[in-house]
Amino acid sequence: MVEILKKIVQEFRIPSVSVTVGRGSEPILYSMASGCRKNGSRVPVAEVDKYHIGSCTKAMTATLAALAVQEHKICWHSTLQQIFPEHSSLIHPDYKMVNLQQLLSHVAGLPQRLKDDPLWEVFCHLTGSPKEQRYLLLTKFIGRAPSTRPGTTFSYSNVGYAVAGAMLERVYENDWENLIMEKLFAPLAMHSGGFGAPDQNGDLKQPWGHYWYEEQWVSVNPQSRFADNPVAIAPAGGIHCSMIDFCKFGLLHTGQRNAGFLHEESLRKLHTASPISKYALGWIVAPRKWARGIALTHGGSNTMFTAVMWAAPQRSFVLAVATNCGGSVAKLACNRTAEKLIGYFLGS
Repeated sequence: MVEILKKIVQEFRIPSVSVTVGRGSEPILYSMASGCRKNGSRVPVAEVDKYHIGSCTKAMTATLAALAVQEHKICWHSTLQQIFPEHSSLIHPDYKMVNLQQLLSHVAGLPQRLKDDPLWEVFCHLTGSPKEQRYLLLTKFIGRAPSTRPGTTFSYSNVGYAVAGAMLERVYENDWENLIMEKLFAPLAMHSGGFGAPDQNGDLKQPWGHYWYEEQWVSVNPQSRFADNPVAIAPAGGIHCSMIDFCKFGLLHTGQRNAGFLHEESLRKLHTASPISKYALGWIVAPRKWARGIALTHGGSNTMFTAVMWAAPQRSFVLAVATNCGGSVAKLACNRTAEKLIGYFLGS
């Protein structure tokens, strides 16, 4: 098994790859990592190392929303106007009835890419609490006309998830980061979970992110402001953790490690695709023969790390894989790793 990972690192010339497989009554079936924490260094990665999971964060934000619904803090159909009544006059008429479920299923009509907007630079330099930054993002976008008519078109939006995060912050009167730690990381024993670049101190005790430039991987100092996306959009893609802990989260969605944590009704809601697309709430729903039914998947990247998860509820199987680099090669390497290990454990 170690040889599979070594070959992936060599074939795709990536700094490292980390993978964990969980299944049924023995949650962590297999965990291994290969490669180095920083290109050009001799510091090897370990299976407990933390990787940024990018947009895989969305499944966690959607799960937090499900918990909020269970606690009667909010409803799936709670609207922007209901949660932020002070901005009733500011909200564009087409956004007034946009609700939490639409935001989490990418049919709210909010912009696809914040990076294409002049506000990107503004949010890269913001200070203040994460909650304050997301509230500002909310006020900057809800007054604009939607890019598509809400409720009619799938349009993948990091801004939409940031706004959903702001809604949860409002009803809980707490930062999204604190809520994730309290309601997901703690009960699931995800002790490695955190936010932003994994190596907070820049001392190579965790992997560094990389991007491809002039035929080589260039490492990004984790203390640089460019080491991750703006804090304002963290609910869309701001979490790091080990693949072991990421796997624990995935097992929650197969019904393992649940113990009443998420109601069956909540799981069904989170795993039911929108009529408009194959996207559910934080998950892409993908029927697969090896899954004996639906598989849940999501990929993510902050352009310097890449991750992907596959979960098969009918087989109580989860696979989490990540690498500390971004771009198409990193995505292909993660997908190839997942393909090989799914084949090894479950067959084609």
